[in-house]
Amino acid sequence: MSGVSLNNVIKKYGAVQVVHGVDLEIQDGEFCVFVGPSGCGKSTLLRMVAGLEETTGGAINIGERDVTHLDASERGVAMVFQTYALYPHMTVRENMGFGLKMNRFPKDEIAKKVAEASEILKLGPYLDRKPKALSGGQRQRVAIGRAIVRGPEVFLFDEPLSNLDAELRVEMRVEIARLHKEIGATMIYVTHDQVEAMTLADKIVVLRDGRIEQVGAPLELFSDPDNKFVAGFIGSPAMNFVDGTVENGALAVSGLGGNGVTPNVNLPANGTKIALGVRPQDITIDPSGNTHGVELSEHLGGVSYVYLRAKTGERVIVETHDGQTYATGAEVGIKVSADDMMVFDAKTELRLR
Repeated sequence: MSGVSLNNVIKKYGAVQVVHGVDLEIQDGEFCVFVGPSGCGKSTLLRMVAGLEETTGGAINIGERDVTHLDASERGVAMVFQTYALYPHMTVRENMGFGLKMNRFPKDEIAKKVAEASEILKLGPYLDRKPKALSGGQRQRVAIGRAIVRGPEVFLFDEPLSNLDAELRVEMRVEIARLHKEIGATMIYVTHDQVEAMTLADKIVVLRDGRIEQVGAPLELFSDPDNKFVAGFIGSPAMNFVDGTVENGALAVSGLGGNGVTPNVNLPANGTKIALGVRPQDITIDPSGNTHGVELSEHLGGVSYVYLRAKTGERVIVETHDGQTYATGAEVGIKVSADDMMVFDAKTELRLR
């Protein structure tokens, strides 16, 4: 197995640049997730590593090899796509071994590798079935098995769970996490779903507009984001933000804590516009707190989400575990600890510390 290194990687389509000088180190055996909104460049970056997109500038290394201009077949990678891309007329066994057959591997070696992969993926009972006789999750496992039999240095996953229903997605997340622990391979995984990113990754790379916003472990990005974009993207429900200004060494904001908020950060000069961020689970409903009106309550069993609106229009989401119903139109007070507040410069979106 090998790590992956990207050095000032650039991608242009004609005059349009979509990836802007990406630098990234992925260690051998690491599970790295590229995450970001649609159009941020995550799939393009993955396809460049795979050799399916030409690299306009910079260098890509897999292990000690510079693979920037090598064909996809020479890079030692295997890719699992969003669509299963299985041959409908072939059995599971034939689909998994087809790539090896095309490369003229001996029949007994193909059979051995397919058997090993099917054991890892619990596909033994389905080897003689055709894809139409499989569920969506089973088809995706066959696609992963087809990658495993090649024995690649690096596995690449391009939103492999987006076509599955919610229950199967959870099941396949567990399967992929187990697979990584079992074979210990370097894996790069692309998704727009930050829940997938948080549950699978050793390292998350947050992308926006073809640039890396922040790289780090899941909990590091959640608890210590560098900017407003990362803070709002990582976490479900998303972080609450309300606008305000610095006045007399404190914050003047209409929502959350109200005027005179003093978070534990170094505030800039008076008059500076800021955004105050607080996660839903860090807000407490308290009758003595700043008053907001209830728009909606969502009850999901052990957790509820209460959607509030400040008098000046800002929306705030509160996570509760008390099982209490808050009627639409009612008014409730909320409190926030200064330790749980994050402050961002409104212009640069960088976090103030």
